[in-house]
Amino acid sequence: MNTIWKYAKYPESLFQSHQSKDCSLDIPKWSLEKCNLSITSAWDWNKIIWKKVRKVVFNLQKRIYKATKSGKYKKARSLMWLLQHSKSGVLLAVKEVTTDNTGKRTAGVDLRKAKTPKDKLKLVDEVLDIYRTNWKGYRALPAKRVMIPKANGKLRPLGIPTIRDRALQASMKFAMEPYWEGIFEPSSYGFRPAMSCIDAIDKITNALIRKQKWILDADITGCFDNIDHKYLLMQIDRTNRKIVRKWLKAGYIQDEELHDTEKGVVQGGTISPLLANIALDQMETDLIEHLRGIKGWKKKIGTTRVNRKINKKTGKSYKYREHLYIDLVRYADDFVVLHEDKEVVEESERFISKWLSERGLELSG
Repeated sequence: MNTIWKYAKYPESLFQSHQSKDCSLDIPKWSLEKCNLSITSAWDWNKIIWKKVRKVVFNLQKRIYKATKSGKYKKARSLMWLLQHSKSGVLLAVKEVTTDNTGKRTAGVDLRKAKTPKDKLKLVDEVLDIYRTNWKGYRALPAKRVMIPKANGKLRPLGIPTIRDRALQASMKFAMEPYWEGIFEPSSYGFRPAMSCIDAIDKITNALIRKQKWILDADITGCFDNIDHKYLLMQIDRTNRKIVRKWLKAGYIQDEELHDTEKGVVQGGTISPLLANIALDQMETDLIEHLRGIKGWKKKIGTTRVNRKINKKTGKSYKYREHLYIDLVRYADDFVVLHEDKEVVEESERFISKWLSERGLELSG
């Protein structure tokens, strides 16, 4: 029978030194609850080798991404489960929300913070226990809503989940993000790893430098606050859907009053930017298919045939759309459509407006 020592053998390599308690060495894993021992009781937060932790997480994320790109979705989901339940994933998630994040000192409705190493390890233990019990009895607490000023003088509602919910969201994001990165369109640049607004600007510049074009410059009204829950949840696999639903339906507290959330994602939630990108994915693909379906417009839009090129320097191959004459560049809830024909741009605006309504969204006036 496995013992606690064997149970903790994997994370032991992540520490500079390991000191175990004599009372825990010979206790079976199944008796953890009976003896009320924490699986992190012998850990030292200050001696964790974070380089090793990040390497374990990154290697799993890379495997998830490759499996998704290869169409091996069952394997990708298995690896996602493995990353979610791994101690390295949970450790890194807790570090992100308690040490790295700028909102680490902001408490949620439970007024709880995790400042000390002991508090952080306790949070790690809680998250691992929720995974170990398969989320049994888990209930997401409402977010604390505060209003922050925007650049234009208006106020933006910011939701602050509890520190435990933030850690769980970060842990799930580590697993979900590489899966969706293997699916997302290349036209999206906001809230994605290794992408920035500079990349979006470069794409627009390259599209305009060849010839003059008409531009639809648009943004979505209250994108985060109005995303349709039903549509969003249908895009997420069944395993994670019920947990994401708990976060979406948790509500928020403002002026000591509880409000239900029937739509939107919490601005301030760790996983919210990823959920917003999931809801807005396929905008470019659906637009191109619609425009090419209009009689006589195939030559205007170009072909959507996907070809493969080989980089002579690296020898690696990559996919690209050949002879496409329309460009869509999206950064979060702002996007532009570029084409040399004004009629195409006007039709794009009409189609995207209808496309967004299916997701509970609309273009700003």
